[in-house]
Amino acid sequence: MSTNNSTENKSELGSYLAGLIESDGSIIIPKNSLSKPTIKIVFNIKDRPLANCLMERLGSGSIQSASENAVLYVIRDKLGIVNIVNLINGEFRTPKIKALHKIIDWINANPKYNNSNIIDKMPLNTTPLGSNSWFSGFTEGDGSFNIRVTEGIKYNNISVTYTISQGSKDESVLLLVSVVGYLLILFFCYDSLNSGCLLSLAAIIPIKSYSNVEADKDKILSDNKNKSGIYKWTNLINDKQYIGSAINLSNRLSDYYSTTYMEDALTRSNSHIYRALLKNGYENFSLTILEYCEPEQCFEREDFYLSSENNEYNISKKAGASMFGRSHSDATKKQISDALTGSNKSLDTKRKMSDAQPTYV
Repeated sequence: MSTNNSTENKSELGSYLAGLIESDGSIIIPKNSLSKPTIKIVFNIKDRPLANCLMERLGSGSIQSASENAVLYVIRDKLGIVNIVNLINGEFRTPKIKALHKIIDWINANPKYNNSNIIDKMPLNTTPLGSNSWFSGFTEGDGSFNIRVTEGIKYNNISVTYTISQGSKDESVLLLVSVVGYLLILFFCYDSLNSGCLLSLAAIIPIKSYSNVEADKDKILSDNKNKSGIYKWTNLINDKQYIGSAINLSNRLSDYYSTTYMEDALTRSNSHIYRALLKNGYENFSLTILEYCEPEQCFEREDFYLSSENNEYNISKKAGASMFGRSHSDATKKQISDALTGSNKSLDTKRKMSDAQPTYV
């Protein structure tokens, strides 16, 4: 006889529990007839109320001390194991599904354990990550959020970072590179002792978004008058993006609204974003103000986004470097610096002069 593993019997608790077990849990298979299958979940001592809540909700198991800073939620009783296996079966998303399938094999091989009910082994869950509570459970185990505020004279920079930390032998975090691909992956590395790996993701919260840049031209120029910061153009046809920065956003963005300016610039240099705007039209683009920042921070903050976002329209992946693959010598750099300093040109003017350099490919 087969149990009913239909999605109708699944719950948010099942997907949440699966994520929690895949991040901070373990499934132990008996090695002999005297042992019992066991499921353990580790909690920080501060999260003991969560462990208590789960135990009450599931109606089985016990809370045990693991160390001075951690507790274990341990399930060994037959009904509890079968209940949890049925809840999480079909909800796993990482290689830990091997352990789940092993315990299912053990249960099926011991008919008396589950009253001869056979549990079908369900495959990895490949539904969109936001379709259930799996990622919430995974984050509960190994994820953390950090909000950093850097104060400036005119603006404060706010960055929100999400980090997953796991042991170096755990494959779960490796899989998450593709699972959470829609997030912004900033860092993924092993620490110096090779004892763990980190996946760090940043949630970029834009200051302003304009979905209809053609109709919103006056508002865009007005909203960003005398403000410095980072902006992003997105092609709504193919999702290609361009990241830029400006000391005066209104002045810089007005250049994009001038077909004459863009066409003239293209006679002297290459620009993917200019060509795309001229070809596809403003109605097929959106504009996002990613953040406002101090004028002297523009290149630094632009570099941050250039290294983090997919920006196919940026020929150079380094802020301020618009020579498209060619570098000036140190002597030439000094001559340019002296000339610009002597003429007292604004940074925006310098950017436009840089944009007008010949194309080198």
